[in-house]
Amino acid sequence: DELTMRVAEGCEIRINAVDDKRLEDLQEDDVVTVKHLPEVRGREGRVLSEISARRLQLLTGIVSQVDESRGFLTIRMGDHRRSRSMRLPLSESVKIRLKSTGEPLEAGDLKTGDRVRVQFDIAFQTVDVMARDKKRGTGKISAVDQQNRTLTVSTSQGPVTVQTTAETDVTISLEPTDFNNLRVTDNVEIAFDESEKGNWIAAAIDATRIVRQDRWAVIITTQSFDDRSLTRRPHALSNAMLFQDALVKRYAFDESRILLLRNQTRAAIQEQLTTQLKEAGDASRSQLVVYICTPAYVDDSGQSYLAGTDFQWDNMSETGISLSDIMSQLEDCPATSKILLLDCNRGGTGADLKRQPSDQQILNSALGGQSLKSTSVIVGSRDKQHGLDWPEKHHGLFAHFLAEGFSGSADQDADLTVTPAEIQAYLMQTVAKQQIENQQQTPLLIGPN
Repeated sequence: DELTMRVAEGCEIRINAVDDKRLEDLQEDDVVTVKHLPEVRGREGRVLSEISARRLQLLTGIVSQVDESRGFLTIRMGDHRRSRSMRLPLSESVKIRLKSTGEPLEAGDLKTGDRVRVQFDIAFQTVDVMARDKKRGTGKISAVDQQNRTLTVSTSQGPVTVQTTAETDVTISLEPTDFNNLRVTDNVEIAFDESEKGNWIAAAIDATRIVRQDRWAVIITTQSFDDRSLTRRPHALSNAMLFQDALVKRYAFDESRILLLRNQTRAAIQEQLTTQLKEAGDASRSQLVVYICTPAYVDDSGQSYLAGTDFQWDNMSETGISLSDIMSQLEDCPATSKILLLDCNRGGTGADLKRQPSDQQILNSALGGQSLKSTSVIVGSRDKQHGLDWPEKHHGLFAHFLAEGFSGSADQDADLTVTPAEIQAYLMQTVAKQQIENQQQTPLLIGPN
């Protein structure tokens, strides 16, 4: 049976015992325990004050502590820039094994430094020890042969050829990835067997991306509004966080050079955006990426406005952020490469959405017939289309493939720089070919001249 419940403002939400989660973080098939607010007569009602969800998740990490007496395991995840630890109990039915042979292990057999693949919710359910019986070496990738799936790695002992097999486990920041996403200059730790020729036959490759200081980003997203009549976008925040993660973990961004404007007022967005564009312009040969994932509207005079938290759709010029002004700032910014990604339009029945045309029309209104001089813009939807949400992914369709593209899938020449043409080509291969409830959206690249 299904039961509809309302979530109270300020409801505490946790997933796998992690606090400060949002309602949009919950997924279908999560197992939840809830607490209700009392009704007038003291009975439990259907307004929720607390939600605790359990979800089985999979990740790779390094064992940092085994507390056998208490039955707890601590593993380290991520790279040195975003390293974090997870300490959870081992479930009563936990299955621990040596992955290469299937040999069952006990908690006491786990060692500090073991590379493990774990399944967990509020406790560890399975622990696979990976490549314990292999040699280990570290170095920096100096060449990648995609066709033969081999690497040349510079080590302290000199260059080494690293061969892979279908079973080689590859990660970046300890997150599973494909061999094709490895890049020259990545630092790698490799578990291997040595061939007769002295080559390394890799069982596992753990890569860490080197930060580049030639790139800046601005991400603008608004999901909560003072004006309750505005149509709420369920995945706006998760889209923004997904894209930020892609830039940091895969696109070599220094996190301090990403300005995330999340649920900000008009004044705050205008002030911080101006500062970030100035800093990006001061850097030589820099790339600037701006992702706008917030509703935008067109008023009676044909002007486009972005919505901050204090936006009022019936008073756009006084409460909205002029997209025309943002375009002028971008055009004036001297960064070498500038990409604006517009993801503003969504379908629905709200009265405010009558003022929200396609992303292409929103951009055209902002340009007012003027041509772009130095900024490339990719709009998520063309005329008479609207942006689509992808419920199974818990993100928007455009945002999902945008993040994939900047994670490496769009980087056709593997130089760790995604150009406007490369990301547009990837979006046309992916977004434009998807159908959700018999609807499509087609991104469009609009460039200088």
